[in-house]
Amino acid sequence: IDLGDKSAINLNREIVIDENSKTELILKLIDSIKEYIYLSEYGTKFIPKILVTYDSLKHVLKALNSISLDYKKKFYIIVDEFQSIFLDSRFKADVELNFVEYLQDCPNVIYLSATPMMKEYLDQMEEFRNLPYYELVWPSNKIIKPRITRIKTKSIYESVCKVIQNYKEGNFPIKTIIDHESKEVVFFVNNVTMICNLLKKSSLTVDEVNVVCSNCKKNIDKLKKVKHKIGTIPLKGEPHKMFTFCTRTTYLGADFYSTCASTVIISDCNISSLTLDISLDLPQIIGRQRLSENIFR
Repeated sequence: IDLGDKSAINLNREIVIDENSKTELILKLIDSIKEYIYLSEYGTKFIPKILVTYDSLKHVLKALNSISLDYKKKFYIIVDEFQSIFLDSRFKADVELNFVEYLQDCPNVIYLSATPMMKEYLDQMEEFRNLPYYELVWPSNKIIKPRITRIKTKSIYESVCKVIQNYKEGNFPIKTIIDHESKEVVFFVNNVTMICNLLKKSSLTVDEVNVVCSNCKKNIDKLKKVKHKIGTIPLKGEPHKMFTFCTRTTYLGADFYSTCASTVIISDCNISSLTLDISLDLPQIIGRQRLSENIFR
């Protein structure tokens, strides 16, 4: 919770959690939420906003219920990228099922997505069957269909290393109509081990590469072995490195503002993290480059 000013408490802290202190931390979090609500009601007047992950909604609801059983009626719950409930259920089904169950007791819930599940499928589930479904229909002149080139290869490493080598040697993709070069490339691959192997095989240095993945000890250690580290997504106007590698942590909602980056999606069905059809993630991946001036987007 962070309003960005002094009108409310700031819970935007870095916290390292171990199992022994997890319960204590959750209790402190609940107390902090209650204090934040109290400030909005009786202190500096502001509209309380709480950002929460699917996994932690239960703690927020517990805090609201401890104030009053009816207090959650004052809130609208916006479930952004709600298709994740279904896509993520393959590896954390209990979390997603519990999340949907908690929402059944909340009177003001909006499920929102730019790439939603089809109404025909939602109608087959009791939790979604009777909900009103609104679809924004874009005018045809506002729709730009992406051009996707599918390349089947015997060796992903060989093909990707070739792309990297071409960029390093200055052999950039060119749009001949306006003679514009793509001098940056973003690779989407949901496997940190594969990223590390590609960095090593291509002899890429930290100065050349930005790796954006989940910030956990396992990933930190893997990248450290190849003398790399986890990076961040540049904000609008900030410089981009020539090579960016992204795992699924960036597939939803991450905004890239490169003026010339091409996109390469790497899929290997022999890897457990990529066993689902990559087409499920394509609509989100394709939307990551935000600048209309980037003709390679």
